Amino acid sequence: MLHTVRSRKSVEEIAARVPELCQEKQWSFLGEIRIKDKLSDRGFDLEPDVRILEVCSPRAAHHALSTHLPISTALPCRISVYPDGEETVIATLLPTKLLGVFERPDLDDLAREVEEQILEIVAEVA
Repeated sequence: MLHTVRSRKSVEEIAARVPELCQEKQWSFLGEIRIKDKLSDRGFDLEPDVRILEVCSPRAAHHALSTHLPISTALPCRISVYPDGEETVIATLLPTKLLGVFERPDLDDLAREVEEQILEIVAEVA
């Protein structure tokens, strides 16, 4: 269910490249959540620079939501980026597994297509 790739690039480098890749692939980059900052704002310290990058295929999201609105709970796709020793981990949940919980076989092809595209983004950014 979880797909991870390791990179020698920094969290900052990877986080900066994802919006560019999204644009190239006609995806939307919806934003970045800096977990360290969010927790710090609430009085909790977290040392690693953990970032959640929210990305979306507008065409796929429209199709999925037009078919089954509860899928909104699984959107947008997220790419997590965080340091691990000398490397940076890039991780995402596999759409085929995530959408499987909705038991909608009519969306299997769409889930595979989205998964292929998000895995391309992860591989290219690494």
